[in-house]
Amino acid sequence: MTRLSFAHPARWTLVLCLLLLPCAQGQAGESDSRDSSPAPEDLVEPREPGTLRIITYNILVAYGNYKIGDPYYPGDERRRRITGWLASQSPDVVALQEMNGYTPERLAEEAGAWGHEHAVLLKTTGYPTALTSRWPIEVLDRQTDGLHHGVMRCRTGGVDYVVVHLWPFEDEERRMHEIDAALTLAQDSRDNARPVVILGDFNAISPDDAPHFSELAHREYVRWGWDYIDDRRTPLTDVMQHVFDAGYTDPTAEHWPEGMVMDEPRVDFILVGPQLEDACVRSRWVFSQEIIKRSDHAPVVTDLRLPDNTDAGPTP
Repeated sequence: MTRLSFAHPARWTLVLCLLLLPCAQGQAGESDSRDSSPAPEDLVEPREPGTLRIITYNILVAYGNYKIGDPYYPGDERRRRITGWLASQSPDVVALQEMNGYTPERLAEEAGAWGHEHAVLLKTTGYPTALTSRWPIEVLDRQTDGLHHGVMRCRTGGVDYVVVHLWPFEDEERRMHEIDAALTLAQDSRDNARPVVILGDFNAISPDDAPHFSELAHREYVRWGWDYIDDRRTPLTDVMQHVFDAGYTDPTAEHWPEGMVMDEPRVDFILVGPQLEDACVRSRWVFSQEIIKRSDHAPVVTDLRLPDNTDAGPTP
């Protein structure tokens, strides 16, 4: 496809208008009194020229009206805010989870809001994952047998992406089985000298994150009913450690600000394979009290400067 410019005046005007609109009407036509001014997260994140921007986002049961006001916005409001935020970030590749009820046509239409002409779904039942891109997408693998949600491997813009949504409940052994399926696909890309990224909702805790947990994060982890080890102050991290031992790195943890404190456990990751280990320019987990009104997951944004020996698509 013809590369889309990263300066879209008309689209930026639309995005800004979306973000500045008042909140949608509440239930039964009542006005929503919540503050509708843009959160700091809605400001455009600076980006270096020539970089590749990747985002992963679990949108919470396809913008369903779930626990409205406690703590979430209504579904239409969540869609408006998430879509506007994605567009404002001008991503090259976006992985999405919990695309319940989506069709390829609906996904393609919504992906156009953030400038993507190409979009694929893992499946059209249950809790699908999806990938959208500025460039054509080749689906290399779709695996669902024996997996709770499934795993998908795609190639776009010169990089292979393995999109995951792992088992969400207590049972590290089952998560380990599912991540091994993803690692097998990723290893095939590595064996063929392909740069690879594993991304999505891992439903697992990183050993790099656990030391940064606040009391709030510990309480939330306890509420999930997941496993602790030793004094019940250390979350079980064997799944993520297994991925790191397989040669993948987490650029977001490597870019934690000094004194990082996490008020929520992070389970969403963009992990890079060995060919991209030194490619990260910027990476952040976009968590805030405003963000979690939109979904129970916060997005992750990673900017990479691809090595010259990759056949990546054009970047600005």
